[in-house]
Parts: sequence; C-alpha cells; structure tokens
Amino acid sequence: MKLPFHLRIALISAACSSVVLALFAAGAYWMIRREALNRMDQRLGEQARRLLFIPEDARTPRWDLVVRAQRAIQRDESWRSFILMVKDGAGKTIYQSSNWPRELSETLLPPAVSKSSNDAAPPAPPRRPPPALPRKALLLARPDSVSSTECFTHSAGRRAWRMAVTRSESETVIIGVDLAPFQAEIHAVRRAFLIALPAALVLIAAGAAVLSHRSLRPVRRLARTIEAVTAGGLDQRIPVRRGDPDFEGLIQLFNRMMDRLEHSFQQASRFSADAAHELKTPLTILQGRLEQAIQDAGAGSQAQQDLTELLEEAHRLRSIVEKLLILSRADAGRLELSREEVDLSRLVEDICEDTTFQAPELTFERQIEPGIHANVDRELVTLAVRNLASNAVKYNTPGGRVRFTLMRAEGRIELAVSNTGPGIAEEDRGRLFERFHRGDKSRSRRIEGAGLGLSLARAIARAHSGDVVLAPASEGGANDGLTRFLLTLPA
Repeated sequence: MKLPFHLRIALISAACSSVVLALFAAGAYWMIRREALNRMDQRLGEQARRLLFIPEDARTPRWDLVVRAQRAIQRDESWRSFILMVKDGAGKTIYQSSNWPRELSETLLPPAVSKSSNDAAPPAPPRRPPPALPRKALLLARPDSVSSTECFTHSAGRRAWRMAVTRSESETVIIGVDLAPFQAEIHAVRRAFLIALPAALVLIAAGAAVLSHRSLRPVRRLARTIEAVTAGGLDQRIPVRRGDPDFEGLIQLFNRMMDRLEHSFQQASRFSADAAHELKTPLTILQGRLEQAIQDAGAGSQAQQDLTELLEEAHRLRSIVEKLLILSRADAGRLELSREEVDLSRLVEDICEDTTFQAPELTFERQIEPGIHANVDRELVTLAVRNLASNAVKYNTPGGRVRFTLMRAEGRIELAVSNTGPGIAEEDRGRLFERFHRGDKSRSRRIEGAGLGLSLARAIARAHSGDVVLAPASEGGANDGLTRFLLTLPA
C-alpha cells in the first residue's frame, strides 16, 4: 500500500533525523567518556605528584604521612577504592597500601612499572632513617626530577582499575582507582541516550507529520476544488493566501485556467442554448407547412409519401433541438424543475406498456414495486425513463428481453432498465454519456438515434440530485447477459 505523501515526508525526516541523532549521540557519548577519563587521569596525576611532595615532619614517620594522605584522598566517595604503591629507584616495593588487591599482580603491570618482587605492604621503616630535613623540604623528590605521569587501564579479575605512574630519580609512585563508579556513571549516560533517542525520534516524526500535513493544505484545497468542478460549478476558485510562496503561483495558475475554462464553457452553453432556441421556431413553422402540404397532396401519391418522410425528419430534428435546449440549461444550472408528487410505479408501468407496443417482437419483464412516490418533475423524469427504454429497445437483439425493475434501496429509489445484447465494448464504456456518442452500429440498425438519450437522462437525474450509471455486470444478475442502466433518485 502506498503511503500518503505527507507520511512519506515524515518517515524520510524521521529516518534522516535518526541517523543524525545516532551519530550525535555516539559522538557525544565518546566525548563525555573521554572528558571524564581525562579528568580522572588529571586527578590521578595530581594525587601522585602530591604524594611525591609531602612536607617532612620531624615528629611524624614518613610513611604515616603517606597513610594520612591516602586516607584524605579516600574521603572522596568516588575514591574509596584508592590504592597506592611506592617503589625505589631499583624497582623494589618500599610501600604498598593495605587495600591493594591481590589479583592486581605487579607482573601484570607495564614493564616499566613492574621490576621487582611483591613485598608486603606497608613495609617497616628503613633501618637507617634518612637525615632530618627542614620542615618545608620535600619528602620523596625534587620538582625538577619528576617525570610526566603515565595513565592506563588495567583489569584484574572482574574489576578494572585506572592506574597512574609518576617517577622521580629515586622513587616511583603508582596509584589507582576502581573504575566501577566511573563505568556506572558512563552507563547511566548511555541509558539516558537510549531512552531519549527513541522519544526524540517519535517527537521529530510527529512534528514532521504535522508540519508536512499543514504545508500540504493548499494542495488539498486545490484537490477539493478540482473535485467540486462540474459543468455547473466552474465558478469555483481557490483563495490565494499570502505566506505560501511555494503554492501561490500554482493556485494563481489554476484560478486563471478556471477563468478561461468558465468563459469558454459559458460561450459554448450560450451558443447551444441560442442555437436551439433559434431553431425551434423555424422547425415549428416547417412542421406546420409540411403537415399542410401532406393534407393538400393527393392521397397515396408519391408526393404525400415524400412529404411524410420529411415530416418525420423534422420531428426528429425538433426532438434533438429540444434535448439540446434542456442540456444547455442543465449545464448552465438553469434547468427549472416543476416538482410535484409523482407515482413512479404507475409512470414506469405506463412507459413499459408503451414500449411493448413499439417493439412487440421483444419480451418485456417487470419487477415494479407498487406505491413508490417521489417529488420530481413529471415531464423531465418521464423523458429520462423513455430515453432509457428507447435505448434498451434500440440496442437489443431480435427476440431479446427488456426488464424494468423499480424498488427502494438504502434511502433512495432505483430504476434499472436492462436489455439483452452482445454487451458494451470496453472502449465505449467511458464514452457512453458523451453527447452525440453512439455505440457500435452493428449492434442494432433498426432504429437510428442522435446519441443524446443517455446524456440527457443523466442530466435530468442529476438535476434531481440523482444519477444514471452503467451498472457493473455482477449487479445485473448471475450471468444473465443483460446490460443494465441504473437511474437513482432521492426517496
């Protein structure tokens, strides 16, 4: 199933936005993680350098100062798992915090860090304590002898540690912190992205659908106006709203086209009406003269026969002119209806009887529901039904059938006039109600016509808010081979 245009726009917008948001979220997640890790490395480096530059206190052992510094660091919630190791210049462990994990073996550390055996921590003070230093001196190293800090991630068992190594000429400080709190924060950020992204996509898709639907309102107005355009509604125009530059030109072009179409149609309608009106009087005079000439001619003479044929053609021409006059008025919306309460059941019965006398070689069937009344123009509806009956007789086969069916159905009145025959060619179905269009003459040569009957019947039905259509074959009966025209009127 093909989706509407505004939904396709919304889906395309949502797809493009999802790609952009996914790339943005991935980049933002990577930057947040990298920035958080950089801050952790910076803090680790600062703590490592701080441990190298602890002021000497003559009354306090040097390792007690280190332990105090470690405890001060561990007061921070995220640094509870802070661990510390100090090595001398030879790579021997001279201090190790009591919470150093056993699974974090020195042999697993980088080669530059792990160079000696694992000693117990914290070790006993040296046999010969170093000479006393001034109070403001540094405990472990001089500032100009400290190298840059190296940071890396080390996994031990199920835990990951972020380690920092700072070296001086005589000591190496190794500190680390458990990455579990850091990873929990990063996972929380990732969960937030995973929750926010679908919600953002839904909002974007809904917003795109609303915007596309609103932006296409001029197109829908154009479609409604085009759909409402009929022969009697060519005055339809679309108001041009400022602020729609993309559609303003299209709407103006459509309105100008409708102006030209309305002008041309009015000219054609006026011509048809004027021509029919002007021909009506001469034809009336011609008929009267012919009738008088027939009476003056000798009975049974050739002149009388010729004049009789001319009179029949004059009647036929007058009928065409009257039909054209009705059609031109219907096209212009000026077909006046003299409505009255009409017994349609009786009207159809009378027309069926008249048609039976006109074509006695055909078989006529009636399925007429009694007591059906409607407020219609008797003369025009009679003309429409007679045209359908005449069409059924004209395009029938010798010895064929004609069926009249009148009933109420779903709040309307339906009259179906069906006839046998070879059917209607597919290429003729779309042109049946065109004026002066006639089907394949090979179907019937017994009665000539002008091709106005069906178009006139439809115009009369539509003037009564009804219609005339060619019913699908499946509605005409189960393979009965009948061609069925359906006239509907409001009940």
